[in-house]
Formats: sequence, C-alpha cells, structure tokens
Amino acid sequence: MGRMKGGQVIPRDPADRLDGVFTGQGMIRPIDHLGKLPTGDPVRLKDGTLVKAGSPLVYVISNGSRRPILNEDAFLALGYRWNDIVTVDARTLELHPEGESLALPKEEDVPVTILSATNN
Repeated sequence: MGRMKGGQVIPRDPADRLDGVFTGQGMIRPIDHLGKLPTGDPVRLKDGTLVKAGSPLVYVISNGSRRPILNEDAFLALGYRWNDIVTVDARTLELHPEGESLALPKEEDVPVTILSATNN
C-alpha cells in the first residue's frame, strides 16, 4: 500500500514494508555481505517430486534418490500427471543419487496362474 499525501497515494518503499515484518533484521545489505553469511547443506527436493533437467527423462524423488521413469506407460500407470513435472538445473538433480529405475514389468516377467474349471 502507501500513504495519503495531498489527496494522492504515495507508494511505500518495499523495503519499508518488509522492515516492519522483520523487525531489527535490516533487509537491505551490500552485496559483499553475502560472502559473510553462513552456508549450509544444499536444499534437496521433497520425496514424490517429479523432475527433469536438460533432457526429456523424468525422475521421481524417492527416499532422497532420483528414480528414472523409463517410459510413458510406467509414468501413467503410476498415476503421475505431466503438469506435475518440475524442470530443475542439472546441479539440483545431481544432489540426489540415481536410484533404481521405474518401468512396467514385461509380460514374460509377470507370473501367470492358470486356473482350470472342474465340473463336479
């Protein structure tokens, strides 16, 4: 918002507005101040996030690992939606070690039980 002066709204400086939210924090700092800030571990992606980076290959984050989803059939069978894919940079993706890939089993890998009908 702003303040009224002479019948006009005078916009406030965004830093003034934030300074009220972060009392005593001093929001405006010189750029050389960044080098003095402590660093921590990189922020990792949340489990269940669908991601891709630089290629069409889509991964799901699972237990901190990135698991490639090998084909569209597997993607859809797992209930994922295309709109939920987040594009990230390669560095962010590489924070997550590659895990086991996800694919639908081949027909010959699926056990089949043959039932026979008996007439009694």
